[in-house]
Amino acid sequence: MIIKAVWSGNGFKEKEALLTGVEKMGLSDVFIGTFMESGAVYQSTNLFRSSEAIPLDEAKLTIKRLHDIGIRAHAWIVSLMHPEAVTHGSYVVNRNGVSCLEKAPYVPYYTWLCPSHATTRDFLVATAKGISEELDFDGIHLDYIRYPDVFIPVGLRKKYGLSEDFDQYYPDLDYCYCDNCRATYKTENGVDPLSINYGSEEWAEWTRWRTTNVVKIVEAVHDYTASRGLTLSAAVFATPGLAIKSVLQDWSRFPLDIALPMIYVRDYGKDYRWAGEAVAEGVATGKKVVAGLNIGHYDSLEELDYSVKSSFKNGAAGVCFFSYPNMFRSNKKIEQQSLEKYVLNVK
Repeated sequence: MIIKAVWSGNGFKEKEALLTGVEKMGLSDVFIGTFMESGAVYQSTNLFRSSEAIPLDEAKLTIKRLHDIGIRAHAWIVSLMHPEAVTHGSYVVNRNGVSCLEKAPYVPYYTWLCPSHATTRDFLVATAKGISEELDFDGIHLDYIRYPDVFIPVGLRKKYGLSEDFDQYYPDLDYCYCDNCRATYKTENGVDPLSINYGSEEWAEWTRWRTTNVVKIVEAVHDYTASRGLTLSAAVFATPGLAIKSVLQDWSRFPLDIALPMIYVRDYGKDYRWAGEAVAEGVATGKKVVAGLNIGHYDSLEELDYSVKSSFKNGAAGVCFFSYPNMFRSNKKIEQQSLEKYVLNVK
């Protein structure tokens, strides 16, 4: 069965628009913002919740109505990027010894939990458990399941005040060198990570160790979701190679039921013709890949059609559009009515 889906960060708050639109498009799945940077978006009794959380009964009703029209609902979770108030956890430290809580990289809200800590794994498993005990979701969807960006994709560099040739390594953007990471790595490998030179052979081992910490978190969540019969998916960087280089995310090793690479073409300085190539690299890992396409990156329905068709040609199991209903507010060149008609015919 082809997966036709959307991400919907404000789905609960804009439920009528969500329900009307996804039914008209004939979608199969919705990834709905549930536990975001500021906490649960509904009035959870299990989890830290946002100050603007909607009533629990409203969230339950939205999911029921999605089910009533035959659409699977997945709880979209911001995994590792939260302010300290949400988690009271252990946060990443850069190579210069500065915690992201003291000085966040790039933007003030870039505060990231350290994946090497058991408390981080426990937090994310508890989040998945807390949601699934309160809401009748079909799956758990992990976002920001990675480290902070060591390298920002070329198309985003201007956004963060960086030059387009920002491929140089900077120690203040390299995480994590907290006491736990350094001590554990030295015990296991006999080397203090601070003594490892960027680009050396030892660096490859240090990189794999860090990516493995994230893999272990996904494995722990998978153990829980599998026990509950829930689908586990994740929004990941566009290709496995770019993911490792940019954010120390080796999603080829994630135990996922569905991988949704965010093939946001302009972020990578590419155009709509790149989508199929990116899908092919993901499919080569053996993962079930659903191509994540950002509607804001297309100048016409014809360009989007090319990306969708090339994604399927290269082995995608479906497509997921970012993000409903905001995508029509940010891109006036693709109208909701035309996309609704188009998506119904995607094969």
